[in-house]
Amino acid sequence: ALGLAFDSQNNFYVCDLDEHVVRRVSLSNGDISTFAGIRGVSGYNVNQENTPSTSATFTRPVDLVFDLQGNLY
Repeated sequence: ALGLAFDSQNNFYVCDLDEHVVRRVSLSNGDISTFAGIRGVSGYNVNQENTPSTSATFTRPVDLVFDLQGNLY
């Protein structure tokens, strides 16, 4: 199964296994952007606090979940 999560601002997030990133899709206008990860770069690098999520690296991310504060994991 592919990781999928919805936020409270009419966006959904999906794991892009082949590109090793998490994509954000706006349901209001259809825009697709990279929310986390570096396209095409596989690895495991957990972000430090206050750094952009696009600096993280993942290897085929498969699951997503929001906590009660709206943080995506």
